[in-house]
Amino acid sequence: MTAIKMLLAVSTGNSRRIVCLSRVWKRPRSKENGTILSSANGDSWTLETSGSLVQLEGVTYGNDLFVTVGREGTILTSNDGSNWTRRDSTTTNDLYSVGFANGLFLAGGNRGILLASTNGKVWTKQDLGTNGLYAGVLDIAYGGGVFVAVGVANTLVTSADGTTWLRRDSGIPQYVNFTDIVYGNRTFVVVGQFSTPSPILTSSDAVTWTFRACGTGNSLNGLAYGASRFVVVGDGGTILQSENLAIPALAVRSEGTNGFEVRMSGEVGRVYRIQSSTDLFTWDDWINFTNAQATTAFLDSANTASPRRFYRALSP
Repeated sequence: MTAIKMLLAVSTGNSRRIVCLSRVWKRPRSKENGTILSSANGDSWTLETSGSLVQLEGVTYGNDLFVTVGREGTILTSNDGSNWTRRDSTTTNDLYSVGFANGLFLAGGNRGILLASTNGKVWTKQDLGTNGLYAGVLDIAYGGGVFVAVGVANTLVTSADGTTWLRRDSGIPQYVNFTDIVYGNRTFVVVGQFSTPSPILTSSDAVTWTFRACGTGNSLNGLAYGASRFVVVGDGGTILQSENLAIPALAVRSEGTNGFEVRMSGEVGRVYRIQSSTDLFTWDDWINFTNAQATTAFLDSANTASPRRFYRALSP
């Protein structure tokens, strides 16, 4: 009987796309478990030799290097996507995810294992500050100068440097697994399983997290961000889409006797209104407009006598 295979991960870089073809039913150790495919165009694929007999779970690209991780502490690296070298991970724990950001590779796995590397070749263990018997790391993201790792048993930890980690309170009292995390539009979003409704958390600073109602108890397994929207997929064919989460940004400077210049960056085509205040308590609508470009400048010349002025943008 032909083995059933499952594609688990994909990464792009160096004009190649790499996929780990990694799951083979009823064969715990097989060369098919370590299958890697590469493609320069996404249409024609080449079967590469990885030398691994265990299931590969995640792949990333950074610093001109592909890195893939898998069961039994497996870490493989390649400069071209074709020739792969095994690296010493310093662990036999299964590794489920790997990512690259801010000059650092991070790989996470079961029993709270988290590994860091600056070059993808030499790896060191990091202390998550969690109960390692239960805190499996399933995914890692970076944004706003912060690394965030999520996983089983409410694992939610953050780090500014990838070395010193702090546990954060998700606000969910019951046991849940956080399966995926993405950073987009200056917002972290986490999804998971084992709660009703299934967990979706958001945070702008990775410290304070807000639970979002999603209307389903199906396990949520994957998450992506694009075009100012988050899309979540899960068991039972579940597909969820957020509202547009474009957050406007304002920059203000004094033009002396001419007033104040206000520059707003936001989503093109979205309706915004900018309000002004002199005391941060009373706000008045100043201008309403449909944003036609990434950044738009306005001149508030009606209040040149005021020594100070505050602005905020809302939509609508």
